[in-house]
Amino acid sequence: MTNIICKNQRYKKLNNFTFLPVLALAIAALVVGCTQTESSNSKKIEKQEGIELLNSLDSIANLNNRISAANNVLSFNQNHGNDSLISESFFKIGVLHSLKGNSDSSIFYLEESRTRFKKSNYKNRELVASAVLIRVYRFLDDREAVLKLILSSDRIIASEKKPNEEHIFYYLQKAGFYYNIGLQDSTLAIANYADQLAESMNNTTYRSQIKSVKGVVYAYLGNDTLAIRSYKSIVNEYAPYEQDKAIILTNLGNAYARLGNIDSSLFYFNLAQNIYQKTEVNEDLINKFRMDISYSLSELDPALSKIYCDSVDLELLDPKNKYYFYYVQASFKPSIKEKIKATNTTLEFLNTLELEQKKFEATCHYDLYDYHSQLNDFKNALVHYECYNTLNNEIKSEETVFKQQTLDLIYNIKDKDQKILNQGLLIIKKDQLIESQKHKLWLSISTGLLLLITSFIFVQNYRKKGKINKLKLKQNELQQQLLIKEMDPISFQLDGAVETIEIAKQKLTKLSQEKNRNEINEIKIILNNWLASFNEKNATKNAQKLIEDNFLDKLNQFPDLTQSEKNVIILIKHGYKTKEISDRLNLAQNTVEIYRSRIRKKLKTSQKETLIDKINNL
Repeated sequence: MTNIICKNQRYKKLNNFTFLPVLALAIAALVVGCTQTESSNSKKIEKQEGIELLNSLDSIANLNNRISAANNVLSFNQNHGNDSLISESFFKIGVLHSLKGNSDSSIFYLEESRTRFKKSNYKNRELVASAVLIRVYRFLDDREAVLKLILSSDRIIASEKKPNEEHIFYYLQKAGFYYNIGLQDSTLAIANYADQLAESMNNTTYRSQIKSVKGVVYAYLGNDTLAIRSYKSIVNEYAPYEQDKAIILTNLGNAYARLGNIDSSLFYFNLAQNIYQKTEVNEDLINKFRMDISYSLSELDPALSKIYCDSVDLELLDPKNKYYFYYVQASFKPSIKEKIKATNTTLEFLNTLELEQKKFEATCHYDLYDYHSQLNDFKNALVHYECYNTLNNEIKSEETVFKQQTLDLIYNIKDKDQKILNQGLLIIKKDQLIESQKHKLWLSISTGLLLLITSFIFVQNYRKKGKINKLKLKQNELQQQLLIKEMDPISFQLDGAVETIEIAKQKLTKLSQEKNRNEINEIKIILNNWLASFNEKNATKNAQKLIEDNFLDKLNQFPDLTQSEKNVIILIKHGYKTKEISDRLNLAQNTVEIYRSRIRKKLKTSQKETLIDKINNL
């Protein structure tokens, strides 16, 4: 019992010792939690500061200063680990470089932002970055790069549940690319779809750009009536952007000129001219604008066309407008021969330009064919007509080849893209299979560890239980031995009784020889003592019988019983009366009666039952 108490005390001490590390860990966790909270608040402040810096870039007027400031914002976000803002910073710098015309820098920053957006699964931002890249590659005439971006962007849109503003911006860039490669029908279809999308979303952000694209396509296809309708619907939306409004007004003037409506044409040309004069644009733009008017009015009002053409500074014109200058100058010549000479001069000038000049050459040859026909010079007229016809056929053939090459390129890129997509799907499936196998492996390991831990705990509990049972058995044995010893003190001296019998035998042997009466009396005394000892031995057997019947274990089922009460119960079971119990246990009879009364209550003896019956029935 003392050993068990000591073990419990040691266990309590162990618990006290293990509590201290747990408390230390809890305090450490609390400190870490507080630190993380402070760090989180600091991150929010830094992120907000990064957003404010990004938004402030648009207020910087000078483009070079804006690019420099954008680089500083990028460095700030990189130093503070604002991942999403780093992507936005790369995107902003890429857009600014595209506005400045730095194609290589623009592509680098936009590709980096697109990769980061894709990695973060920001699909709409990835789409916008792709759209701006399409515009950059479009001006570089890198059709393959544009088509790859279009395919990846179409997949993003297909995965989206609802359309948004970013989709419209992408469709505008896609339409611009199709216009560049001569697919006017596709350009118009995309522009119409973007227009419907904007109307369904009540979005007016890109409305003017959509209508402008549609107007340009209609004009290219020769449908100036629809072009005028598109331009007119948006001309007032460009009010804050005067130069863009002037371009739309110029397009309106050109469209009316092609329709032969000189009054309307001059009305819109004058509106555009007033804007240019008010905004004080550079001379290059003014010269281009005057040349556009001169070319458009060359047939409607040659005199007015000449006035505009004479006001142009030839040195400030780009190569294309220089051609227009020479071409219009030829139309102003008073005689046919002078027109022929001026047109030949225009052809010679075309050979010095780095332009796709076949269309311009064809126009000149057609005019020369017309001029020579008027002079009845049919030989030269036929030569120029054949040149015109040859050039026209070459242009059509080249357009057909170009469209076929574009379609082949689209098919090849789609095929490559599909193969890459299929490979990606295979990789995803393999990754999923590997993850599944990992999961199963971890599940098996976890299950094995759980079984091992459970088995270990079971074995430990079993051993502990076995030890506890052994201790209980040992305790019962000790209690039984203690009871037997208290109840039958002579039962442990049976060896002495046997020794007494041996002495009696020896005495009897001497008696037969000496025939001494005193010896006989001694033998009687010894035998009487032995008989008394025999009765004690008999009591010991009764005690042993109690042990064999597990009677003491039955008494232990009543934890309220004291040891003295158990001793009284055992004697009652052996048939002892109250007086005998009193003598045997050296107690007063009244004390024994009190014990009997307590025992009845603790054993829950009914009134019909006697105490001896209750004890015997246990």
